[in-house]
Amino acid sequence: MLLTPDEIDWLIARELPVTDERRAAWEALPPADPGEEGDREAVARRATADFDAVTWTGRPSDSDQEHAWPRAWPNGATILPAGEMDPPEGEEEWSVAALPRDVRRALAIHAGRCALRARGYDQTRQAQEMAAAGVTSRGGGGRSVSIDRAAAQNPWAAIDADAQRMTAKYRAAGTYLA
Repeated sequence: MLLTPDEIDWLIARELPVTDERRAAWEALPPADPGEEGDREAVARRATADFDAVTWTGRPSDSDQEHAWPRAWPNGATILPAGEMDPPEGEEEWSVAALPRDVRRALAIHAGRCALRARGYDQTRQAQEMAAAGVTSRGGGGRSVSIDRAAAQNPWAAIDADAQRMTAKYRAAGTYLA
């Protein structure tokens, strides 16, 4: 995981208003019993897996690292243009160092979206499932929506829209840049 459930708790409380459905879904997940993996850990792993599936600019900082982040530019410099965030109060450091501020914030917000999915409330996921089943449009309630199957199956489509806005500058356009 790129963020622990405790780090996600802190970031979600800082980034999302109390009325946000993603925050409510995350907070509704029960914390794990000591020594066990609970729903929050599973959702944090899902959010990390979604971020790992996206093609990002640069290359992994370490050839042996498990996840897509942290990343480095082709010259080897770590990608931290927005700077690092201070860790949550009471913590000396983050669980994974050298993540850009916007990536941390976006990953926490996306974890909230993953919590919504886990509770069955995510409309984006429903559209992706419909696209995978071959549905090209749907209508009702005075509104219709076209579904682009290729776009819906792109890993970027699985990322929360707010998280996309925060991290779009790090996304590789078209090809993998190494």
